[in-house]
Amino acid sequence: MKQIRVGLVGAAGRLAALAHANGYLSNPNARIVAICDVDRAVLEARARDWEVSRVYTDYRDLLADRDVDLVDVLTPPFLHAPMAVAAAQAGKHVIVEKPMCRSLAEADQMIDAARKSGVRLMVAESYTFTTPHVKARELIDQGAIGEPIHVRQTKGAWRLRTDVPERSREVEATLKWRWDPAQSGGGDFPWFMDHACHFFATARYLMRDADVVKVYAMPHQRRAPDGMVTDVAAVTWEYAGGHRYGVWTRADESLQAFDYLGFRTEIHGSEGVIEVLGEGGGLGASGDRPAPLTLHTKGKTTRFQFDEGPDWRWDSVVNYYDRAHRNEIDHFIQCLVEDKEPRYTGERGRKDIQCTLASIMSAIQDRPVEVASVPRDWTAYKAKVRP
Repeated sequence: MKQIRVGLVGAAGRLAALAHANGYLSNPNARIVAICDVDRAVLEARARDWEVSRVYTDYRDLLADRDVDLVDVLTPPFLHAPMAVAAAQAGKHVIVEKPMCRSLAEADQMIDAARKSGVRLMVAESYTFTTPHVKARELIDQGAIGEPIHVRQTKGAWRLRTDVPERSREVEATLKWRWDPAQSGGGDFPWFMDHACHFFATARYLMRDADVVKVYAMPHQRRAPDGMVTDVAAVTWEYAGGHRYGVWTRADESLQAFDYLGFRTEIHGSEGVIEVLGEGGGLGASGDRPAPLTLHTKGKTTRFQFDEGPDWRWDSVVNYYDRAHRNEIDHFIQCLVEDKEPRYTGERGRKDIQCTLASIMSAIQDRPVEVASVPRDWTAYKAKVRP
C-alpha cells in the first residue's frame, strides 16, 4: 500500500491548516513532506512540530518537488484556482479548501486541469464528513424516514470554548480575507460566500444528492468585526423534479436566545423526521446537551450519541474541527491509495458554488434565480447591491 506524500500550501493558517495537518499526521498512509506559506516564522515552527524538513515560501517551488504526490490548497479563495490548476498541471493530486473558487469559470479551469493531467481533485467540504451528517445520510439511504421531501436548516450562534481563548485570537487574526470582497469572492456578501457552500452541500447530501435548481435569497444588514455588512438572512430553494424544497435561515444574534446553537438541520420525510446537529451544535441557553442526531419515526424517538471527544474550537456536542476534517482527509487518502473517485469531487464543488452565486444574485436582484442561469464568468465581487 503506497504512502501518499503531502505538501501543504497555506500551512501557516490557524484553522483549516491545523485541522488538515492533524488528519494527515494521524493517517498511516499519509506523510507531510513539504509545507509552504509566506509566513516564514510560523512555517518553521510548524515544520518542527510536524517533523517536516522541506519548507517553501513560494508554492511553485513546492510544486516542483518530485516527492510530493498530493497538494493541499489551504489559502484564501482568490488563490484556489491558480494554485489548484498549477498543482494539477505539475501532476499532483489536489484537495482544495472550500469555497472551491469564486466563479464557475474558475471551477471549470480546476476541473479541466485535473482531468487533462489524470489526477484526482477533491473539495474539502467538511460538513458532508461530519459524523452526525454521515449517520443521517446512512439512515435516509436505509429508508428510515421514507422519501425525504423537505430540508430545513438553521445557522445559530456558535460558542467558543472558554478554556482555549488564545486559539480564537490567533484564528481571527488570520481570517481578515473573509471580509475582503475579492479575496473571499463574495463582494458585498463575504461571509455568505464563505459558508453557503457548506449549507448547500449538506442540503444536497441529505436529499440523496438531488440538485438544487432554483433559489430565492433575502438580504439584510448585520454587524461584523469591522462594522455593518450586507448578508443573507434566509434562502429558500427547490430541488430538481419539483415537490421537494428547502430553507436556510440565519438566527445567531444571541447565545441566550436558543436551545440549539450552531448548525442544525431537520430532514422531513414521508415516514419520519431526522434532527441533526452540525458545526458548533448543541449547548443552548438551557444548558442541556441535546443528542447530535435524533430520529422520529412510527411513533418512536431514537437518539444517537457519538463518542468523539470535544471539538478544539467550539463548545459543542459535535466534534467538527477534529473529527470531520480527519474523516475527509482519511477518505481522500483512501481514494488515492485505491485509485478511486472521491465522493466530493470538483464537479460537486462546482454545484455548490453555483448555488451560492445564484443566492447572492437573488439577494442583489430581489427575485428567484434559476441556478443554471448563473453565467460562467459572473462574480459576486464585481456585482453591486441595489441602492
